[in-house]
Amino acid sequence: MNNDSENTGLNKWDGEIKIPGYIWVLLIMIALFFDGLQALATLFVVTSFFSPFITVVAWLLFYITFKLYGIDFFAKSSRFLTMSGGVLIELLPAINALPAWTAAIVAMWFLERTKKVAGGTSNS
Repeated sequence: MNNDSENTGLNKWDGEIKIPGYIWVLLIMIALFFDGLQALATLFVVTSFFSPFITVVAWLLFYITFKLYGIDFFAKSSRFLTMSGGVLIELLPAINALPAWTAAIVAMWFLERTKKVAGGTSNS
C-alpha cells in the first residue's frame, strides 16, 4: 500500500480502489433493510404509496457509495443492467416485495470479485 491509501482510509489494489469486505457486508445489510421496507409497504396497501420513494432513496444511497469507491453504474453494461434490474423490480407494485436490492448488491459484489480474480484492472 502506498501513502495515499493510508491517508484516505481507502484500500488500493494495484493502483485502483477496492471496496473492503466489511463495506460489502454493510451494503448487503442495508439492501436487506430496504427490501424489508419494500415488503412491508407491499403488505400494507396504504403505505405502498411510499414504495417509489424508498426505491429512489435506496438507489441514491447505493449509487453514491459505489461512486465513492470508483465504481460507476453506467460505465459497464453488466453493472447498468444489474442495478437497473433492481430498480425496475422494486418499482413494480406487485413484485417489489422480492429481495431485488439484495440480489443486485450481491451481483455487484460477484461482478467486482470476478473482475479481481480474472486480473482486470479497469475499475470504471
